[in-house]
Amino acid sequence: MLQRLFCGCHRSMRYYIMNDQNQEPFSKRVTKDFSNIYFQEACQPQGADINIELVRDRVFNRANDLVYGQALNFLDYFAELGGFRSLVELLRQGNLRSA
Repeated sequence: MLQRLFCGCHRSMRYYIMNDQNQEPFSKRVTKDFSNIYFQEACQPQGADINIELVRDRVFNRANDLVYGQALNFLDYFAELGGFRSLVELLRQGNLRSA
């Protein structure tokens, strides 16, 4: 689920390319501050010819110039809600049961 949410599939990549939003302020930020970038400026119009394979390769190779504000917002909000702590706790419980 998290892989798909954070650019792990073509649909989520298209979403970020066409509907990206600027980074929002969060009290417990886990991502780098990119408030100097206006992410909405780079949005592509619906129906634009986008080479998704090239974008996918750049995402997987962690291209330094490829950042999506909305993905950062999802990460920061997930962290603020305690999602990472919950995942770690779930993994710990799963390991205890199998031991």
